[in-house]
Amino acid sequence: MSLYVNYVFLPAELCFVHPLPGELVRGAQRLPSIMRRVESMLLAIELKNIINYHIPASKILEALTAASCQETFCYERAKLLGDAYLK
Repeated sequence: MSLYVNYVFLPAELCFVHPLPGELVRGAQRLPSIMRRVESMLLAIELKNIINYHIPASKILEALTAASCQETFCYERAKLLGDAYLK
């Protein structure tokens, strides 16, 4: 096991202090996924209004979400329940 630490030295001309704070940059990196989630929920609400059926918009969103989306919810659970009910 090596106890040596490797350092990289850069010339001062190549270094600069970014004007944006790190917290703001990290928060901005999350913005696309937040906007995608908001857009999906708005589409589910719009579909709920079109079909005019009393069901939570979150359930409509779950029914439209495939497992390949890597969300914490997907339509597979509802499909399994529906298949079990029909048998």
